[in-house]
Amino acid sequence: LAVRLLRAYRDTGRLDRARDLAASLPAGAPAGWGAVDQARLAIERGALAAMDGRLPNAEAELKLAARALANAPSGAGQREQLDRNLVVAQLELKHNRVEAAQAALRLAEHVASLLEDGAWRAPVEMTLGQLAMRLGEPESAARHYASALERSPAHGNAAMTAHGNAALALGAIGRCDEGREHARQAIRIA
Repeated sequence: LAVRLLRAYRDTGRLDRARDLAASLPAGAPAGWGAVDQARLAIERGALAAMDGRLPNAEAELKLAARALANAPSGAGQREQLDRNLVVAQLELKHNRVEAAQAALRLAEHVASLLEDGAWRAPVEMTLGQLAMRLGEPESAARHYASALERSPAHGNAAMTAHGNAALALGAIGRCDEGREHARQAIRIA
């Protein structure tokens, strides 16, 4: 439960709470924890380290996560695989390794396509879209933002952000009229 709470804090932007909780949890792979929970803890610590600019720590945590996921039962830990690939893509971008970041993004997209749809999908689609934009793939980003909009409440913050990002992506690929309409939608929600 603590690892899931850590993720919830990070997902909702309560990063100080996430950092405090991560620091309070046992170092390494706590005895008795399953492979998926070990991987989740390492992924969360890696994501926080990446956000804080501690790239070597983030890379070390992601290696721990990969080892834990290799020991997970077959079919388990797909969501953790997805999240690990998203953090890997972000790290590769920070190191300016564009091809490696693109490969991690493609892998994340593939894993996401295998998972059952749900509320979790909207923020993941936003992250995929943001990574695609940073990698100079506005068409892919526009698809991800459209998918996020399909899964977001029509008048919430998530929809406002998705409309704004969709406007940028669509404008970048020359679909300016559609982009303008998304921008207007974002303004209406704001």
